[in-house]
Amino acid sequence: MREDMKIICGSAGRLLGREVARLLDQTPAACVVERFSDGEVNVRLEEPVRGREIYIVQSTCPPVDKHLVELLVVADACRRASASKVIAVVPYFGYGRADKRSGRRTPITGRMVAALMETVGINHLLTLDLHSPQMEGFFQIPVETVTAVPALCHVLQESVKGETVVVSPDEGRVKMAAEYANGSKKGEESPSAGKPRRRCGRKVVLMKDTIKWLGVVSSRGIPESVRIRSQPCPGWRKENHERCK
Repeated sequence: MREDMKIICGSAGRLLGREVARLLDQTPAACVVERFSDGEVNVRLEEPVRGREIYIVQSTCPPVDKHLVELLVVADACRRASASKVIAVVPYFGYGRADKRSGRRTPITGRMVAALMETVGINHLLTLDLHSPQMEGFFQIPVETVTAVPALCHVLQESVKGETVVVSPDEGRVKMAAEYANGSKKGEESPSAGKPRRRCGRKVVLMKDTIKWLGVVSSRGIPESVRIRSQPCPGWRKENHERCK
């Protein structure tokens, strides 16, 4: 048990944070997160962090803005309490897809989020399978990206039998599809000039890190037994998840 470190669990990272603390023989630091009636967040550290490394476990999953601001506020509180180093552990990095302009007069929101994290005093970022490796270039601080590919490849080998091909629906995920194909010993196929080819009798593993509208996928005739079932993260509320119209 290290005495020079503390783990703080955000509202979107409590389960993971507590499990990490248990494995490291640590007790999560006491941190109170309050919300005022107008939605503003207030954080209070209930134990000293002076001179210690602080690991903030907080995913920026939906509602993204709410959890992102909470992460920034907790990091700022740690910096002002004289923590020696603040490490953000962000399994899901919100705005990870916003790594380039989508047209004229549009922002690069991923770059803005990187600047905000650095401004509040985050010294190190640990995340999982960024949408694009170029996101690391937006940061002036160290960024470590771990991958779930080996673990998921093991699952594919065990659960998907027979002749199988890993397909990337767009060119941006071809490299990741190749990693899955090599790791799970499956075939690999990338888009060919926008002309999909028929693969009769072969099972297909669709390589896509984020599915924006699941109805587009399910309407293509995917059997009910293999459709994706998602579980919203803790803190998700339907009334906070509104579709822009």
